[in-house]
Formats: sequence, structure tokens, C-alpha cells
Amino acid sequence: MALRGLRNALASKTLAVKDETFATVVLLCLFEDITGERNSLTSSHTQGFGLLMKLRGEGQLDSAQGRDLFNFAYAHTLIEILALRERPRYETDWIVHHLDGSDPVFGLLVFASKLSRLFLETASYQELPDVDKIVSWIETAKIMDLELAGWAQHLPDSWLPLVVQSTTGMSLLTYQRIAFATIWKYYRAVRIIVQRLTLELNRKLASVAGDSGLDDEIFQRNAEAMDVIENMITDTCRSIPYAFGDIDMLGSPPPSSEPRMRAIYGYTMLWPLWYIYSCGLATPAQTEQMRSALARVGSALGIKLGLVLAGDGEYQNIVPGHPGFMNTDGRFSN
Repeated sequence: MALRGLRNALASKTLAVKDETFATVVLLCLFEDITGERNSLTSSHTQGFGLLMKLRGEGQLDSAQGRDLFNFAYAHTLIEILALRERPRYETDWIVHHLDGSDPVFGLLVFASKLSRLFLETASYQELPDVDKIVSWIETAKIMDLELAGWAQHLPDSWLPLVVQSTTGMSLLTYQRIAFATIWKYYRAVRIIVQRLTLELNRKLASVAGDSGLDDEIFQRNAEAMDVIENMITDTCRSIPYAFGDIDMLGSPPPSSEPRMRAIYGYTMLWPLWYIYSCGLATPAQTEQMRSALARVGSALGIKLGLVLAGDGEYQNIVPGHPGFMNTDGRFSN
């Protein structure tokens, strides 16, 4: 009945752009992930999101509800580009120019959109690019990472992570709200994506440049990229106990009578956790911590996509165009 109603709404120019129609697609997307019924790891609703965002135009940002729906759909689209290397069916980048970059969430979406365009450009070359083109991409990625670092430095104080000591003496990260912890996970995943792209471009540059005297410069950039990646992975793992409700803002276990975590927060953390987990650059202990967190979303919260994503890498091989695991020296395994 819902699908028939949605088809009828999409056939009407008036109904197709209503919030109720867009919300229906969001709910169907959620149902697909709760039941774990994605085809490979891509969603069957991404194309619908792209179409509706295009039809709704700038007006969808005029209300709080419209902005929330847009945030969900646009982030959903960017995840498939950046994490799964999917190509968008519809062009939606035009709307980014209408976003308020001073808003932390919109600002992060703008950065992710820029990064997705760079991803698509680098992937559009069928043959190995020349040295100048690769160097320009590397410089663009460097500027993007500086902008991302600036995003974190200009957040309101209430958004910043707090360093606390757990009852076992571990140094952990907490936040004033779990929603902030979720957004920080996306931030860290995006920074890792930028650095992995830099490593990949450095590898291409080394193969094209040959004995041109760039070896030391490439080695230095690789070392810097790995430092950022390691820091982002470490901070992601340090924030898992708070994000999953195992400790409160002060680092203490919450009363047993309080619910540990709402399912929506577990759901929104799935993709950044999975990307960081699957990049192949975490330590064995960190990898297991993230795998357990993904599985917990599936088993304790009932969102089966978590169990799919915690599948120890078995799904990476069936995702078209997925970059695969990357070794610690910056080489991609496939």
C-alpha cells in the first residue's frame, strides 16, 4: 500500500515535492536497512533521493523539516559516492551553494560534496594521468584537509570532545550530546577518506614520475597522511564507549535503569564506523572494537544492516568499484 501510494504521489507534480512524499522514501530506506535487505551494499532508494532533491529545489531548505529530510538524503547520497565509489544518477551539487556553511552539519556536507566531486574527477580518467594533473589533485586534497581541520577548530565549545578517564584508567572521549559524537564520527571518516585518496594519488604519482627526485616528497606526504589516519582511527575508538552509552559524559557507567542508546544514533553511526573499520589501517584491537560496535547495532538494536557491515570484510568483494583494503604502505590490495 505504501509503495502504491508513493508511486501515485511521484506521478503528481504537486505531491512529488511534498515533505510527506520525501519522508516516505526516507522511511522505506530505513526499513530496508532495518531488515538488512540492501542489494550488495548500495541502497535501492538512492536514485529516488536524487530525483526528489532535484524536483524539490531550493525550497526544501526553507523549513526545519525540509532541511532534516535533505540532510538525511544528501548524506545518504554522499556516503555511496565516497564509501562505495558509486556514481550519482542525478546532479545535486548545485544545491550546496545554498547551504549555510557556518552551520556545522551543513559545513560538513559541503566539504563532503567537494570531496565527492574530486573523487568522481579522479575516477573519470581511463588512463593514467600525467604528473601535472596528479599533482593538482594532490594539492586540492591537501587544501580540503586543511579546510576540514578548520571545521573542527571553529566549532562551538559545546560541540568539542571532552577527554575523560574511565574507571579502568583509559583516556576516552565524551561529548555533551550523543548527536555531536555521531557528527564527529562522520568528520573523522571524511578526513580518512581524504588521506586515503592522497595515498592513492601519491602511488600514481610515483609510478608516473619515475626517477624524478620526488621520492622524498612522496614519502613525507605518505607519512603525514598515515599520521592523520591513525589519529582519526584512535579518536573514533576512544569515543565508542560514550557513543554507545557505556559511559556518561564524565566517563562513569550510567545507572542500569537508563537506556543505553537510542536506535537512531546507532543507525547514523553505521557508515562512518564501517568505513573506518574496513579501511584496513586500524590495529587488530581497534578493528575488533569497531566490528563489535557494528554487530551490536544489529543484534542489540535490531538494525540488521549492522550485522551485514560487521561481516569481517566479506561484502567488500561484491561492491562494484569498492577501493578494497589498503596496506599500511599505502598500496591498495586490489
